[in-house]
Amino acid sequence: MPAAADDFEFTEEEESVGRGEAIAETACAGCHALGAADESPHPDAPPLRLLSQTIDLDTLEARFADGSISDHPDMPDWQFEQIDAAGLVDYLKSVQSGPAE
Repeated sequence: MPAAADDFEFTEEEESVGRGEAIAETACAGCHALGAADESPHPDAPPLRLLSQTIDLDTLEARFADGSISDHPDMPDWQFEQIDAAGLVDYLKSVQSGPAE
């Protein structure tokens, strides 16, 4: 008999990363590349996998919570609840790759 959805247990970190991934797909994918190799739809938006090269990801949770994410003129004024800000940062940390080749 296949396992029911209730039979799966996720760690708190997995749940947070999943929450952040869902937010990224909804709020970020219009401008930023989410994949491991794709280009961002907006030419000035860095792929999310490369953010750690230019931004200290440890500062993002507070910035997401207070709405001071970026000074780029095309960046929307997003403001997230604490749990969502933490999830988005956990997701971003999980997808970082090395320097662009």
